Amino acid sequence: MSAGVSKGSLLGSKSPAEVFQVVESKERDQVVKVVNQEDVSLGMVDPTTGRSLLHKLLTTITNGDKIVVDKLDSCITASGDNVDSDDYAVVVDHRYLVDEDSRNMVLIKDLLHLPKKISTKVLSHPVITTFIEKRWLQTRWSFLISFTLYLSFVLLFSSFLWLMFERYGEHD
Repeated sequence: MSAGVSKGSLLGSKSPAEVFQVVESKERDQVVKVVNQEDVSLGMVDPTTGRSLLHKLLTTITNGDKIVVDKLDSCITASGDNVDSDDYAVVVDHRYLVDEDSRNMVLIKDLLHLPKKISTKVLSHPVITTFIEKRWLQTRWSFLISFTLYLSFVLLFSSFLWLMFERYGEHD
């Protein structure tokens, strides 16, 4: 291998640094070409800033939301041609939302930190909606247990303080 060619370039895939370098160039045609590659996910994290590719597209590229929506649309496929068939189904693939670690939530965090004007169109997309619902089903019980423990602590501690000060109030 030559010094200027990386292993990812030979295989046709791009490293996160290469993808973000193309996005920084702000050449729309090149950005669209790179983002539409199979191995590029919107959850890819920029090694320098820690932000997702989705955030970078929505904040630096003119009409970046259209690029993102096109990428999200490519995640939706139909399992047949006949809509009236019993076997017909719409398949939503979340592989373009997460990078290597499927538990990584950088994409959702970045999306929630963007202004409402920018993120509304992307947040209401069916792929993002199903992704959030799927994640909620996985984390719902841990949230409910944590909430219940915290609520019981607050109630018990408040009761303790009330009883403590009530006792001293009677002797005055």
